[in-house]
Amino acid sequence: MSHELRTPLNSVIGFSDLLLEGAFGPLNTRQSKYVNNILISGKNLLEIINNLLDISRLETGERDLNYEDVDIVSLIGEVRMSLFSFASNKKITVELKVDPSLENIKADRAKLRQILYNLMSNAIKFTPEKGKVTLSASKQEGVFEVKISDNGIGLSKEDYEKVFMPFTQADSSASRGYGGAGLGLYIVKNFIDLHGGKIWVDSEVGKGSTFTFVLPIN
Repeated sequence: MSHELRTPLNSVIGFSDLLLEGAFGPLNTRQSKYVNNILISGKNLLEIINNLLDISRLETGERDLNYEDVDIVSLIGEVRMSLFSFASNKKITVELKVDPSLENIKADRAKLRQILYNLMSNAIKFTPEKGKVTLSASKQEGVFEVKISDNGIGLSKEDYEKVFMPFTQADSSASRGYGGAGLGLYIVKNFIDLHGGKIWVDSEVGKGSTFTFVLPIN
């Protein structure tokens, strides 16, 4: 699945990018619109495939972590840059409030990056244009704590547990309109559990959400 689906899909995404950049000549307005639709759909499909692969590994018992010293300040900046285009297209401000004295933590860097990426991309996705997403990171009594807040559509209390289940989204017409397969938060919770951490959400419909997770520093 990894090879047979991701390889041709990366080709679709790559050549769509080149076309939009005008590498093979200028596109008219309609052509640019359609190529951009191909690019967005390709990226969405790639995200679903990657999530399915992660779930497959989890369900077959692949639960090993490759611990290393992770420069958390640098990693947060890296994730923010990878989502810069997504946020810019919606004119969303992404603010970081990271304690500069944060030390490196022991974690699986790839999985921690995906935790941060999934939570931040979700916050951007469910926040309307010209909204704001804030990531705060600090050290709290032997744990590393991250809060990701938005002023998006929010959740009802009945949906707090549901959003961490696979193939499930908050059951509202507003959230269904944003697409997705309901896999990102399920993977996030599993990766945090593997690290011995915890995640929870505080939210109010129409006023936004705050997802908080903690991981042991050592």
